Amino acid sequence: MKNRKNEEKKCQVIPVRVEVNFCPTSLTTTNQRPMSGVQRQDLVLFSDQSVMPAQLFENSNSHNLFFITHQSSTQPLWLINALVEAHVLGFPGSLNESVPSSLSSATRSHAVVASFIHEQNHFKNSLNKLKIPSNSYTVLDFLSDFMINTVVNRSRDKILADLLAKFSAAIQNASADIIVIIEQPELLLSLINGLTYSELNNKFITPLLKQCQVLIIVSNSDIFNIDDYDFPLRSSNLQNFYKSSFIKSVINLNLNPLKSGFAKDVTGSLHVCRGGAPIATLPNTNLHVVENEYLYLSEKESTKLFYR
Repeated sequence: MKNRKNEEKKCQVIPVRVEVNFCPTSLTTTNQRPMSGVQRQDLVLFSDQSVMPAQLFENSNSHNLFFITHQSSTQPLWLINALVEAHVLGFPGSLNESVPSSLSSATRSHAVVASFIHEQNHFKNSLNKLKIPSNSYTVLDFLSDFMINTVVNRSRDKILADLLAKFSAAIQNASADIIVIIEQPELLLSLINGLTYSELNNKFITPLLKQCQVLIIVSNSDIFNIDDYDFPLRSSNLQNFYKSSFIKSVINLNLNPLKSGFAKDVTGSLHVCRGGAPIATLPNTNLHVVENEYLYLSEKESTKLFYR
């Protein structure tokens, strides 16, 4: 009887809180292990051990969408930088310690970055620090004077057509294969009166995707923390845009803060999972998303990844 009581004392149940996000296979717990002594990991998104596979650019008729979601407390600049590095330099040197034995062709080298929430210098300064050649990327600024120069006294169709034309010009002026990164296009649903998520998709996002081989949408998912009754129509529009972006994407990258609050050795988590669309590549290309979950630590000049 005494032995049985001792065994019961040894068995303790540790409560675990679960966080729901876009990746249906991911679970986040609040019981974080300390990062001291934990081995740093390289970022790997696809089965060829790469972040931006060369196979995505072998067929000019293939178009793939990446979807990044984050919250205000998990700014995605480090991840955007890593994707630009991977495309221009062949691997994300700011994240990964190991250098691939064979780097991809230097002709696949241009990125177009656009934002509705940050000005040009936000990206240029960070890319310059990473020694990305300035002729390998173009930054479009839709924060400064966007409302005055593009939105005021214009129809929805005209606004979206003008926006698309600016991307088209940047894409045509760049040689080689191109990725396009656009930060928070969902803000257009609030900036353009009466705009619906289907109009935004059909008249801007989808035509833009057809002009490049990889389109990366970066969206703030804070809306899912707001009660629907506060902004019923706007909330529904935004949520439908996020859901449609996830369905059309081949990969979803989800940045989450720690549910347990602040930690000195962990900033947040990165969930990598498949999107709702198959990867568009040449036939007989056995390429797939490597689903994973990382913890990351963002410091002043660097970001480090660890397996959970």
